[in-house]
Amino acid sequence: MGTPSRLAILALLLAACGMSGDPAGTSSPPAETTTTPPIAEHDFAAARANWDDAGLDTYRFTFEDDCGECMPAGPRLVVVRGGEAEDPSDPTVDSLFETIALALGEETSVEVTYHSELGYPTEIWIDREARAYDGGTHWLIRDLEAGLPDPETSTSELEAARQRWIDAGYGDYRYDLVTHDIVEASFSAPYTVTVSDGLVLDVEFQGAPEDEQQVPRLTIDDWFELIEEEGAAGSIVEVIYHDQDGHPVFLAVRDANNTIPPSLVVSIHELTPLP
Repeated sequence: MGTPSRLAILALLLAACGMSGDPAGTSSPPAETTTTPPIAEHDFAAARANWDDAGLDTYRFTFEDDCGECMPAGPRLVVVRGGEAEDPSDPTVDSLFETIALALGEETSVEVTYHSELGYPTEIWIDREARAYDGGTHWLIRDLEAGLPDPETSTSELEAARQRWIDAGYGDYRYDLVTHDIVEASFSAPYTVTVSDGLVLDVEFQGAPEDEQQVPRLTIDDWFELIEEEGAAGSIVEVIYHDQDGHPVFLAVRDANNTIPPSLVVSIHELTPLP
């Protein structure tokens, strides 16, 4: 059975609402050094000054909301361009500072770990005691890097990633995907795609039942083809590949005019071979 055409794939993707999720599939460990919580209010001011001095308004980082029952599950990549998150539902470093300042002003229990050089928060606890009762806030921010993912589809990078994927030899596998509705600025329910013999065997929802959603049913090979065809058609494709296995972990597609927000944002994570 051949892979879907570019138009067929895009029709499925756009019908499923825009896309995104947890790209934190990259396997490189965090390189940052942090102080030790709890952090007092005067440390907040020093950290905010460090961040302002850094002057970063275009960057990306891995964000995890350890809220227990929230969607999407697991960490995800946040991309910020010109001070604005590409997905309106994602936080920026500035908005995280605003949340911390509000909690401090309300005399709520706040514990924050800040990056020792750039000053951005790397771990935020608000009302830790309530967390035991499925309350409170616990956010993790790591792997912050200046700049955007590769702003153009690099043929050499694509082929190198595809070769890593082939060499990984997964055969049958499953992966999790989280999509975004760019217009509504909301997450879809995460779902798991199972692939066997090069075809999508099953889609299992972690939230709403299958009959309530239309979702793309794509293999990793299909995602590679989509990236290649969108690049050849003149679209701007921002993509991050898994360091070891090569599969895409973050994908954003915008038209040749570089419009914001992108027409498609998607993340792939928790990819595992089937027994």
